[in-house]
Amino acid sequence: MRIESISVRLPSKCVSNDDLLEEIRAVNAKADAEELERYCRHIRLLLLQAGSRTRFYRNKQTGETAISLIVEAADRALRAAVQRGRTALRPPFGLCAGLLLETPLAPEIDERFLSVSPIADRNR
Repeated sequence: MRIESISVRLPSKCVSNDDLLEEIRAVNAKADAEELERYCRHIRLLLLQAGSRTRFYRNKQTGETAISLIVEAADRALRAAVQRGRTALRPPFGLCAGLLLETPLAPEIDERFLSVSPIADRNR
């Protein structure tokens, strides 16, 4: 088996450590100010020790879901493989989140890849 293409789709909402601390302050606005700042200093230290300056979250307001991110990444990878003249899928297989599945499950999953997948067209 050869992997012809790979793709990733990160969630669109990027949150910095400062953004996270501001959210903590906003949610706890009624708490004792001195205690809240002590807590935030501790959280800031833990975030720095973890090494991440930013993290990515799904933007639920725009309808971003885990499956939509998976489908978009898989679709990009398939399209890139097809553009290179490689056949991304061959019967009797279908693609779901980068995994090859045997025919019984492939038609339902391939509904999202109608423009690329030979499985979906074969079963119509």
